[in-house]
Amino acid sequence: MEIERVYWDAVTFVHRIQKTPEHIDVLRTITDLAERGRLQIVTSTFTLCEVACLWLGEHPDDVQERMIRDFFENPYILPRQIDRRVSNMARDVVRVLRIPGKDAVHVASAVLTDCKELQTYDHKHLLRKSGLYGNPPLKIAKPDWPGGQAPLIVPP
Repeated sequence: MEIERVYWDAVTFVHRIQKTPEHIDVLRTITDLAERGRLQIVTSTFTLCEVACLWLGEHPDDVQERMIRDFFENPYILPRQIDRRVSNMARDVVRVLRIPGKDAVHVASAVLTDCKELQTYDHKHLLRKSGLYGNPPLKIAKPDWPGGQAPLIVPP
């Protein structure tokens, strides 16, 4: 059985690493599934740099940098190199979707790595473009509970 792949852009990783209160429960559930081998999280190698630019609007200090580096060492994260193929497709994505190059790199990387979904919190550029690129069309959505439903919490 092939393991499902989802794509995360940089802002999604920032929310997971920083444990943003309104997003952490869903993101932790997704990474817990990945740790158990139920899915893989794909991202561009560009993300490893981009997270530093998105870190609460500041540059990460040494402790925060270590958190970033350690998180990206997880074996369930599959980095996709930016090669000529990604760059050429990203250029096409810029033209077709009219989005910035950095976001186009994420779309191209997701499409070329056979991800069915790109998960992001980017309302400005990406979420509005769901289903408009790729064959089959790439779904772009906020991270959500697997199966669309939060797990039941049984009181002790």
